[in-house]
Amino acid sequence: MKKVLCLLSIALLLFSCNEVDDFGRVLPESVSLGEVVSVSDLSYEELNELVTDENLREDMRMSGGLLIRPFSDAFSGSFDFMEILFSDVSSNLPSPSLGDRPMSDTELTGSIPYYENAGILDYVYLNWDTYEQLFLPGTTLYFELVLGIYNGGGWPGFVDDCTDFGTTTKYCYSDVKSYTYPDAPVISTFKTWGGDGLYADFYMEVEGDISSQVTRRGICYSTTNSLPDVDDQVEASVGYEESFYTSVYAPVPAGTYYVRAFVQGTGGDIAYSPVCQVTCDGSVDESAR
Repeated sequence: MKKVLCLLSIALLLFSCNEVDDFGRVLPESVSLGEVVSVSDLSYEELNELVTDENLREDMRMSGGLLIRPFSDAFSGSFDFMEILFSDVSSNLPSPSLGDRPMSDTELTGSIPYYENAGILDYVYLNWDTYEQLFLPGTTLYFELVLGIYNGGGWPGFVDDCTDFGTTTKYCYSDVKSYTYPDAPVISTFKTWGGDGLYADFYMEVEGDISSQVTRRGICYSTTNSLPDVDDQVEASVGYEESFYTSVYAPVPAGTYYVRAFVQGTGGDIAYSPVCQVTCDGSVDESAR
């Protein structure tokens, strides 16, 4: 009996030295980060499908940001927590071979805990306004998924249960994905409404002389295209050349419109706001034409 107990104890100790916790759970061997997409690149219907919380959805239409899909494919394994790490310096992200966390920092370095995902299907949300990442023209952001599992105090198996000196954490890191913001000022806040025509207000985040960074700004709109761009109908702003604030009015017939604000940089890149849907009474009488 003593011999059997001794062999069982050795087996438990050896088993506990693998990549498992006290309950036999194991981290995935590998995980792949999914797509990174701008809220401004989603059609009106696509955003409705992805975001179930109506209030959050409307906040996203006003502020913009990114949606990151944590997993691009299925995997086997367990984890206790998940974060999306991001930085404008790719070397700030942990190296999977070293298993460390970011040690350096920039204004555009941070993380998004998974618990902030409530109301969004299959994605986590990086809000430009919340994370104060508004000076982004031409900036590339790098993203990495980290999964973690708590593994007791680091002692093998039942020995750890008796010592309880704290916990260690094992990590699994994904590949790195990136997103490059257009080389044009960020539209930080966008509001639009209807009346006798289309009305819109929006704010840009600009450092320094505005006219040297912006060649055109306004709204683009359509009754049929749920992701309008400057190839659709456009109303440009007038009289706001040196202001980060823009107000636009477009005289249009009565109807329901998809509307986006846009800002064009001096290099030709165009930054868009997320798309909104607006119904107006109309100021143009089509029958009189």
